[in-house]
Amino acid sequence: MLIPLLGFSSCSLFDNDQIPECLKKDRKPGSEISHCDQPVFFSRPDWHPGGVWIAAEHADSLDTNHDGANDTWFNGIWLIHAETGKTQPLLPFGGAPAWNPAGTHLAVHGGGGIYTVEVTSLEPAQFDTASITLLTDFDAPAFFPTWSGDGEWIAFDTNYEDPNGTYGIVKKKYNENIMIDITKNRSQGAWRHGDWSKFTDRIVHKKYRVDSGWDIFMVDTNGHNSAQLTSNGDNHFPKFSPDGKKIAFTHQMPYEFHVVVMNSDGSNKKVITNNHSREATWSPDGEQLVYVLLNLYETVPGNGQLWVMDSNGKNKKQLTNFVPSTP
Repeated sequence: MLIPLLGFSSCSLFDNDQIPECLKKDRKPGSEISHCDQPVFFSRPDWHPGGVWIAAEHADSLDTNHDGANDTWFNGIWLIHAETGKTQPLLPFGGAPAWNPAGTHLAVHGGGGIYTVEVTSLEPAQFDTASITLLTDFDAPAFFPTWSGDGEWIAFDTNYEDPNGTYGIVKKKYNENIMIDITKNRSQGAWRHGDWSKFTDRIVHKKYRVDSGWDIFMVDTNGHNSAQLTSNGDNHFPKFSPDGKKIAFTHQMPYEFHVVVMNSDGSNKKVITNNHSREATWSPDGEQLVYVLLNLYETVPGNGQLWVMDSNGKNKKQLTNFVPSTP
């Protein structure tokens, strides 16, 4: 049986031995809500293929017994309505949510592992506890999952079996125990934050270079034909547009963060946001981007919230209006 709103099934989430140990600790007696550390602001959004909801990391307090007073803290994945900004708690764990192409499953990282879960309803937000699956059954951390266009593979970054602990990008078959490391020359720098194009056989990622920091690269899904797309500052969180023709990414300079959009060959770079904007991802039709406004140095209107804008940077609008509170 599925319970509306919170997304819990009738059995406890923590009965599943595959859930990371951090999610089984530091929770209220009798509560099924985890208390692993997560930021209270929104971060790492991913737009559902249906276009109506956005999944993102978030933490907020909730009234779970409906007495008018918030009584617990919900850390994990929330759903945000792309038009109204309405929020719903979905998964009480995990980060860096990634929708599969069909919009039926989320992949998240949590406790150092990659998990997948079936989302059975978007409104109200519900998931199937029994579907929670640990994809990375090895003794090494893994982060930032991304699905292939056919939904058959998930790529992520990990330092699994690297003697120096350097991160690279690995792809694993969703329903089979097949795992392939696509990283080449890890000794020349880590590979992180991969994003798999849904229409081309390419993965865009950031790569660390000793002489210049983090740059955006693109590679085919066998790890060949690498192409460097950026060459100045530090660059993070690249995301393909739905048609694979453009890439949005976060460009970092000292005390500055901007969202930049470029062609998938690295040409025609355009800064499309003001300072302190990051982690943009595309709407399913490619017409909009959702991003995070986060000023680490001072309080500004809309700080820590999700914003949306046209893909050319016009018509910026604050989407969420989260006000931090405690139970």
